[in-house]
Amino acid sequence: MDARTDLKREDLHIRNYRKSDYQATLKLMEEMSEVFAFYFDKDKWTESAGLRSFQPGYSRTTLIAEVPGEGVVGMGIIELVKDANGLNVGYLSNWGVLKEFRGAGVGRFLAEKAIAMLTKMNADLIRIKIALNPNPDKVLNLVKSIGFEPKYIAVEKKIEKE
Repeated sequence: MDARTDLKREDLHIRNYRKSDYQATLKLMEEMSEVFAFYFDKDKWTESAGLRSFQPGYSRTTLIAEVPGEGVVGMGIIELVKDANGLNVGYLSNWGVLKEFRGAGVGRFLAEKAIAMLTKMNADLIRIKIALNPNPDKVLNLVKSIGFEPKYIAVEKKIEKE
């Protein structure tokens, strides 16, 4: 299947993460770390595997994009946090789509589902953190196409541990 021309929304199923998705999400994160040049810690990903499953009363879950016959083709984590000002802030993180399915609308459809879910959870706003390295413009253009606007730049200082 040529994902860019043959994939239709009705072929794509968005669901909650299952423990059986571990290997597929691990592959996705490893692939995304190569594409976007970020450090991926497999051990931390493994440690937090239990947090990716839907848990009633907990405001964080991993959404899976699946194509029947192809398996897991994309994923993203959503989380809702009450900030210091009392706003319910939704976050989209760890977004990824397998290389052969990029450009087929998988990430956009996944994001639309995530936005709808966070809206139902009474989010006041939704944020996406975009790394400045190596090419933030590519990601920024993608998220701007679904209604996100840049609001601030965060800076950080890494503390070296002895």
